Amino acid sequence: MTGKPTKPGYLNYSWLVASYLFLVAGPATVHAQLCFDVFSLLDDPSLACADAGYTVEGADGIPGRDGFGGSDTGDLDANFEGFDLFDEEDPDMAPPDNLFEPFFSDTQFNPTNSGGQTIAFLAKHRGEVNLGVRDSDFQSAAFGSRSRTTFVPFTTNGDPDPVVIELLFELESTLRDPTDNATMGGVSSHAGAKIFDDDPFDPLFGFSGSAELDLEIDDEPTFFGDFDGIGTSTPLDPDIADEFDIDVELKSTLLVDPDDPLILETDTFGSIFTDGFESGDTSVWSSSSPDTFKFTVSSPNPNVRFRFKLGPPDRPSLSRIHRFISFDNDGKEDVLLRNKDTGKWLIDFMNWRQVRPNSGPTPLFPGEHWEFVGTGDFNDDGRGDVLLRNKTTGGWWMFFMNGRSQVSGATLITRNQDWVAAAIDDFDGDDKDDVMLRHRVSGRWLINFMKFRQVQEHSGFTPLFNDLDWEMMGTGDFNMDGRGDVLLRNKKTGAWWIYLMNGLDRTGGPTPLFRNEDWQIAGIDDFDGDGKDDVLLRNKKTGRWYIFFMNARAVRADSGFTPLFIDLDWEMKGTGDFNNDDRADIMLRNKKTGEWWEYLMKGREANSGGTAITTELTWETPFKEDD
Repeated sequence: MTGKPTKPGYLNYSWLVASYLFLVAGPATVHAQLCFDVFSLLDDPSLACADAGYTVEGADGIPGRDGFGGSDTGDLDANFEGFDLFDEEDPDMAPPDNLFEPFFSDTQFNPTNSGGQTIAFLAKHRGEVNLGVRDSDFQSAAFGSRSRTTFVPFTTNGDPDPVVIELLFELESTLRDPTDNATMGGVSSHAGAKIFDDDPFDPLFGFSGSAELDLEIDDEPTFFGDFDGIGTSTPLDPDIADEFDIDVELKSTLLVDPDDPLILETDTFGSIFTDGFESGDTSVWSSSSPDTFKFTVSSPNPNVRFRFKLGPPDRPSLSRIHRFISFDNDGKEDVLLRNKDTGKWLIDFMNWRQVRPNSGPTPLFPGEHWEFVGTGDFNDDGRGDVLLRNKTTGGWWMFFMNGRSQVSGATLITRNQDWVAAAIDDFDGDDKDDVMLRHRVSGRWLINFMKFRQVQEHSGFTPLFNDLDWEMMGTGDFNMDGRGDVLLRNKKTGAWWIYLMNGLDRTGGPTPLFRNEDWQIAGIDDFDGDGKDDVLLRNKKTGRWYIFFMNARAVRADSGFTPLFIDLDWEMKGTGDFNNDDRADIMLRNKKTGEWWEYLMKGREANSGGTAITTELTWETPFKEDD
């Protein structure tokens, strides 16, 4: 984040929301938590909540408090329908005669798009409550709504300099405090918002304010907080002057670094308080904001666009390929399995298509919160190691393998779960594999150069495509320089791009693989033993297979189809050299029967047969394939 904005004073708005709605809901609330509690408990990057409630003290001369209320929560988008108190079928929600429709609250999200990208967006809230007199000591009613969205400004031209984003808040509400009654009461409309990066208690921008109408105190609305001095009110009927239109407009700017995630949280609610004495009149108090609380984020810079973060990552690794590794350094790759019910692990040591008798369980973490990221040789001992990540804490754990035995410990890769593993490969040619991450919101890339469990000081960002349309397919050494290279594909155009890596530096360009999106990545490995990795694709409709023999970014003329099973019940499990001939082989599994089939490759030709890995479907390779 760069600099601080010119901004109105920020007040702690949330306590005000909570206090009003606690009074409204009271102890009789039997439905979902109020939005204040929801936002306190959930850290979802995108969240919408609407609530409404009513409470009464001493109703009809009976001591004690009664009331009802509830809330609705969902993802922040234009389809969130919010909460209508009168839609509830629960008999406890039956409204008293003096609580009139409409009584609702909702939140919406509306992006403005250009060329398929978002150039501006707004959080929008609506709500209304109408309350009449009732024989009671005290009564109140309120609607409230909150929203949270995590957004990332970025530049289409890749300019890294700070950019200006413009913030516009608009509030139009209607307040009515009837004058023709003997019952005291008042109405109010409240709103607030803040933008922050890491600390919600130290916002980069924020405001809160209210407009309140109580004709026993003043003959027009009074503005408080940041609305004082900028809010205006207009009577709907000058001859009666008990109902006013409220207008507030507030503008500000922020100077921010592109690709840095920001969080926008907004609050609004309307409330009514009366002493509730029955007076025989038909007075009605009203606080209404029908579709007119708006907070808009945009930029005067025509190159600025916005991305949004909607939920937790669904994959522990972005790589679409799986390469088996040798855990015992015999030159033949082995098969690591995990039981999806128990979380236990098993290594099958391979010798061609045979499973060796020393195969068996290995003591890696069985807990379901520990997810498999990948394998690599992180200590240059010629044996594969295992990297796991805790999906709850974001922590990483590395197991250094020696057959089925291991020593292990934590590694200080970032725990921020916006950073997702993209690949494991040796990007600097030091014979120790490294861990590449990608930020799932900004699209930026980071390489952690590893030495055992230590992240080396020269680790850092690498300038690959930030555009999230470019997705990681996998890595391999395409130019035989001893360093892992990166293969990306554009999910919209089907185009492919290879980055030839040299540490954090790279040279990149397109490569002429099939752009037809029916052809999907199946593997990256050296199938012909020339020292350069190749690309295996499979047609998701026909089941056919095609090997592109690579020479840097060029595709060799001898590329072509390879005769593997086309039955789509046979699924790709990974590649590895199972017979120590320096050529990668292919492992398939039948998703219905659990059988395994191994193709020992020689270019596009293959010898094949079944292998005696367990057919129990609870045992599976831990690599998470696409759904």
